[in-house]
Amino acid sequence: MADCGTRAQECEKSEDYEQAYKYYVSALDIFMHLIKYEKNAQLTKVYREKMSQYMTRAEYIKKTVLDKKNEPPPAKKPKATGGGGGDDEDEEEKKLEKALSDAVVTEKPNVRWDDVSGLEGAKEGLKEAVILPIKFP
Repeated sequence: MADCGTRAQECEKSEDYEQAYKYYVSALDIFMHLIKYEKNAQLTKVYREKMSQYMTRAEYIKKTVLDKKNEPPPAKKPKATGGGGGDDEDEEEKKLEKALSDAVVTEKPNVRWDDVSGLEGAKEGLKEAVILPIKFP
């Protein structure tokens, strides 16, 4: 993650925006994975802050790269009635936003242990794997 972020910044300084964007996206994927499995709230906070910074840079670069690439084609756009490169890029942005939103739990489930009948082995397994390590690190 730090390596991807560092490489992204180096590519950005050398104006290789496409490569910088790829590195930022890779770093974001790594951060999402880390946040998903991290138990330490302080580390999760740090990861989210860094992820926010990288997301901002990636969005800026994407817009910058798109502007540079799409300067000549606007004359061709009126001729094309179907899709274009913009649709693919919008889909990519939506996919990234969806991945980020899926990584963050937004609501607390309203299910108690008593609500689940049976499955005692599964409940014990969850307690041992999730709850006990949080209560007793």
